[in-house]
Amino acid sequence: MSCNITKVTSAVKTAPFFTFQQTVHFASSYIIIPRVSNVAKKCIISRATQAINNLKPQLFVGSRKTVNTIARLYSSRPIASNQRDTRKEDKEWITEERLNQEEETLSNEFVGKRRENEQAYMIHNIVTGGGCADWRAMTEEVLSKGNMINSSSIHAVIINACCSHKKFDVGMSYFNHLTSLGEEPNIATKACFLKLCYLCCDDIVDENLILSLYDSIRSKCSILDATTAENAIFGLSRTHRWGEGVELLEMIKVTCTPNHLSYNVMVKAAFDHTEAALGWDIMSDMLRHDRRPMPMAYHAWLDYLEKCDAGSKMDLLEQMLKFLGRNDLRPTEDVAERIKNLFELLNRDVRWKGSFSTVTTRGECKSCRKHLLPVNLTKKEFEDLRDAFMKEVVVGSNVFVKTSPEELQEFKTFLQRSRPFDVVIDGLNVAYSAGISKGNPRIFSDMLQSVVRHFVSRSQRVLLLGRKHMLAWPRRYMDYVHSNAQVFFAQNISQDDPFLLYATMHGGPNTYFLSRDLMRGHAFLLRDVNLKSCFRRWQQQHQYQLIYIENNGRVKLKVNYIVRFVWPALLAAKSA
Repeated sequence: MSCNITKVTSAVKTAPFFTFQQTVHFASSYIIIPRVSNVAKKCIISRATQAINNLKPQLFVGSRKTVNTIARLYSSRPIASNQRDTRKEDKEWITEERLNQEEETLSNEFVGKRRENEQAYMIHNIVTGGGCADWRAMTEEVLSKGNMINSSSIHAVIINACCSHKKFDVGMSYFNHLTSLGEEPNIATKACFLKLCYLCCDDIVDENLILSLYDSIRSKCSILDATTAENAIFGLSRTHRWGEGVELLEMIKVTCTPNHLSYNVMVKAAFDHTEAALGWDIMSDMLRHDRRPMPMAYHAWLDYLEKCDAGSKMDLLEQMLKFLGRNDLRPTEDVAERIKNLFELLNRDVRWKGSFSTVTTRGECKSCRKHLLPVNLTKKEFEDLRDAFMKEVVVGSNVFVKTSPEELQEFKTFLQRSRPFDVVIDGLNVAYSAGISKGNPRIFSDMLQSVVRHFVSRSQRVLLLGRKHMLAWPRRYMDYVHSNAQVFFAQNISQDDPFLLYATMHGGPNTYFLSRDLMRGHAFLLRDVNLKSCFRRWQQQHQYQLIYIENNGRVKLKVNYIVRFVWPALLAAKSA
């Protein structure tokens, strides 16, 4: 351990400059080695900031996001009691929204006040200010300020800035300027203008202009790159040739997966043009590629439904509700409001009355007192998930990334010998709830003992997973852990989360696990979309999270048992 700490500290002190890859490597080393000195930590941050500021502009966004992820990993503190270096603001349930807010905050703190590119700043001011009278002079001035934006890219950059601020008049003015010069815009500029036409649909956009630009692009390139194809989809969705976007979606799939907006734009276009079957086919394809419908897709379907005859509206509404339930989709409140209103307007023998309600943790609707269907996995779903998790997550394409073949076999033998158990504990995750920088092995082992005692007092059989270095923790506390729980220590360089999850699955449908991690990265490794959904449902009902431990050893846990969504209660009652 000390050798690795010395290497990291020495490297970050002596290297004159870090590439981005080196930054990621040493920041990752900091995550793996919890006792790295504060001096090394400051050096890592300094070098990472330097690497970011020297990146090329086209790589800046993606690279910054990666570094922010690393920053979040080693800057955030786990939760503990307020007597053990706990930050009180962390005593709450971790949500996706909160993580995004933390990432944005860390971005500002980690990267610092980065000086904006002067060329981009000038373009921003001109676009937001409503354009300019002399575009030629403006472009020459921008080009004279630096070399980040050159004569080949400036046109697309300006149109893209118009897209960001939805300034169609400014974009149209600049496009007319290019036409007046007799200079044909390049493909990137034309594609950006097609996107601008989509984003500014409230403005009067000439359909012939959109089609002429698209035909011009296709005449030069029979096969489009993903970004150009997506922009073309946006533009075509505003014309009578919207159906050609289906071909473009297939073209994108050759190199990558179409983004959410491309799919949703095509769904909306299909429903708007009364091609309901095509719309549902695209929706299904979207879900197979792990893309989620946006509100615009639901509203387009409801718009289509309102145009249908009264006799078929009920069946169409039920079709939508079954689709939502089958795919574990959560519509926004405005979509739910429209569904409720449509039910109330149905002229049937039964009159519907809608009201928004909440659902208890047991799945009971507080309005109608009926229970939602449980989210339990079927026996086949659970077995498929368990088998796929071992193959795709624990082993993966290279078993040495997370463990070794010998250790993996040892772990599988251990599980066979240790069954049955009721709860699997992530030992390091629990121990480090005291905070890595201010904690010590005595506090770590004391917290671990308290958690094991919590489950043992409830007559639950415990399996604890940790790493080899925990064997050196004080025996005063660890002896209790060894005596009352089955323990497996992985190598210090092994990843223990995959072991934790697989052990829980191996224990059966009634086994739970304790960890504060959200496990999103492991769910991502499952290639099948249905298995990802199964994993999320399984995790929702089988995860405990540690909130705090009191001085007297009392443990407070968050039981992650939640009903998947709150839905408006539709109460059917015969009219008096």
